[in-house]
Amino acid sequence: DGGGRGRFRWSSFPAAILATTLAAIVAQPLGLLIQENYTTSGSPGNLQIKNISVKTEGRVLAHRVETSQ
Repeated sequence: DGGGRGRFRWSSFPAAILATTLAAIVAQPLGLLIQENYTTSGSPGNLQIKNISVKTEGRVLAHRVETSQ
């Protein structure tokens, strides 16, 4: 049958390469456009930091920043 489950089909390989290449070309300009229009402002206004706490679990270090306006 050639289309059996778990078997690699070489006929789909060029389409996968094309899709990957197009995604790589479009990703950066599209990401910058989305960031410019939808990312929150870098100007904090009257936002103030209330508390910063650090938590370590194993090799993972996490910082929690609590804010208020």
